[in-house]
Amino acid sequence: MELGALSKLVGQVATGPFGSLLHKSDYVENETPLVNPANIVDGRIIPDMRKTVNKSALERLSSYILKADDIVIGRRGEMGRCAVVEEEQAGWLCGTGNFFIRPHSDVVSRFVAHVLRSPSYVAKLEAASTGATMANLSNRVLGDLELALPSVNSSWSISK
Repeated sequence: MELGALSKLVGQVATGPFGSLLHKSDYVENETPLVNPANIVDGRIIPDMRKTVNKSALERLSSYILKADDIVIGRRGEMGRCAVVEEEQAGWLCGTGNFFIRPHSDVVSRFVAHVLRSPSYVAKLEAASTGATMANLSNRVLGDLELALPSVNSSWSISK
């Protein structure tokens, strides 16, 4: 078992575009889906084809394009809302209310997402969040979250 910070054990934690990076004028229907916290339902990503982005917005925001096995997790509102990006969702855009975690090649994303959705980790995320009106999590807090993960060299394994 390995114990350490999420950013060390799992991978890079990045914040989705915020502020003036993504504009309402970038939204179109039926193009590239945007993954916001509302699109994460019961551990799955459900697109809203009324809130997608056009090609120029996608090119401008290319550093926020999701890859298969990335983990998206809401950074505001309901803590612990997360999902693994499936192969067919690769190329979608991380939305403003999410972080995405780009895992190391030896990390099983589904296991990490399961841990982050567990009641004990949701409680940790809630305790670490700030905001009087709506819970809000920082990149640093998520990256520093302590996790215990099975070692790659363990005698048992979890398939992807």
